[in-house]
Amino acid sequence: MMCDTYVIFPADTEDGSFYFGKNSDREPDEAQVVEIHPLQDHPDGAGLRATYIEIPQVRHTYGIIISRPYWIWGAEMGVNEFGLAIGNEAIFTKVKREDSYGLIGMDLLRLALERAKNREEAVEVITSLLAEYGQEGPCGHRNKKLRYDNSFLIVDGKGAIVLETYGREWAFREVDGSTSISNIISLSTDYDEVSEGIGKNVRKVVSYRGKIDLFKTYSDWLYTTFAGGKERKKLFGRKLKEMGKVDLWKIFDLHRAHSSEDFHPAKGGNSDLCMHAVDPLVRISQTANSMVVRYRGKGEFDIFFTGTSLPCTSFFIPVKFSSDEFIPEDSPPHGVFTQGSWWWEHEVLVRMLINRWYLFNEYRAERDRIEKEFVGELLKNYTETLREDYIERIRDFRKRWIERLKEEKIERGHILFKFFRGRLNKRNELPFIF
Repeated sequence: MMCDTYVIFPADTEDGSFYFGKNSDREPDEAQVVEIHPLQDHPDGAGLRATYIEIPQVRHTYGIIISRPYWIWGAEMGVNEFGLAIGNEAIFTKVKREDSYGLIGMDLLRLALERAKNREEAVEVITSLLAEYGQEGPCGHRNKKLRYDNSFLIVDGKGAIVLETYGREWAFREVDGSTSISNIISLSTDYDEVSEGIGKNVRKVVSYRGKIDLFKTYSDWLYTTFAGGKERKKLFGRKLKEMGKVDLWKIFDLHRAHSSEDFHPAKGGNSDLCMHAVDPLVRISQTANSMVVRYRGKGEFDIFFTGTSLPCTSFFIPVKFSSDEFIPEDSPPHGVFTQGSWWWEHEVLVRMLINRWYLFNEYRAERDRIEKEFVGELLKNYTETLREDYIERIRDFRKRWIERLKEEKIERGHILFKFFRGRLNKRNELPFIF
C-alpha cells in the first residue's frame, strides 16, 4: 500500500498559506469513500467497534471529514473541525507481528482525529492507544497477508509532526520545513522523543553517538526497496523545487505528478506520486483518492478531495463541515462496480481512458478549465448550490467522455498491461468493454 503525505510551510507558498496533502495508494479496485461525521456525545460505558477489535468509546468525539477504504472503519486521511489533519503511511519493519488483532494504522488515525484538537494531543492519543492495543490485523483489500507498521504526518496549521511506529514502540520529530513521508522510515537519529522500550523488539540495535538509528535498526530492506518510497520522496522534493513558490493550482499538479514527462499508464512505476497499477506483482498499487488542506491563517482552512482514483484524471472538489455529504446522492461503494457510486462511475471513465492515452492531453485541458472555473469561484464565494453545480458539471463531463471513448480506438501494444487491467475489469463487473 504505497502512499505519499506532505506538508508545505508558508515560506514555500505564494500567499503564505500552509498546506497538507496526501495521495492514498491502495489496491486498484479498492474503492474509497469520503465521509462527514459531525461531533457527537456518547453515553458512559459505550463501546466502539474499530476494524477488528472493540475498545471503549470516549464521552465526546469531534467532527471529522475522512476518506476510508469502503471495508475499513478507520481512515487513510482526514481533517477534524479544529483543522487537525493526518495522513498515514505503511512502513515495513523488522518487528515480529503479534498473534492477536489490535488497532490498525487507519484506526489510530481516525481515533486521533476524533479525540485530539492539535498535533501534540494527536501524538498522545496514538501512542497511548498503541501501547494498550498494538497495531495488528490484515490491511490489504484482497491480500489478507499484508500487515505493516505505520508512520503519520500530523498537521494543525501551526506546525507538523512526523510520528513513526515500530510495533508498539514509537518516535517522533517536530518538522521545521516542507517535507513528505512515504513508505520508508524517515527518522534516523534526528528524533525528538522515543518510547521507553525503543529497540527492545528487534534483534539488533544500531546506534550512532549514543542515539539509536531508527532507520538502520528497524527498516526491512526488501519491502522498503520495492515500495519505492525513497524515489517518491525525491520526486516530491524535485517537483517542489521546480515549482518555486506554490499556490493551490500547483499543489493540485503536485498530486498529479509522474516521474517522467512522457509518462504512459502501461509503464508507470512505484516512483510516481500519481501511481497507476501496472501489474499484479511489483506495481499493484494505485492512487485511490487524494486530499488537500489549505490553511489560510486565523483558524480558517479549505478542504479538497477528489473522491476518485488517479488525480491526473480527477477533479479536486471543496467540502466543508456544513455540507450534508461529500457527493449528493452518492451510493456507498462495494468491492465491485456499484451503480451510483461516485468512485466507481469515475473508474469506468478512467479505465477506458488509460487504453486510449493519446487523448489524455485533450482530456486534461478540459478538466483543468472546468476545475479552475468552479474552484476559483467557490474560493471567492462558497455556496452549496455552486458546489452542487460543479459536481453536476463533472458528471456531465464524465458522460460525454465515456460516450466519446466508446467510439475511439484502443491503443495497440502493451499486451501484459491490458491483460492485467482486463482481469480487473472482469473481476469488478464493470459495465463496458474497454
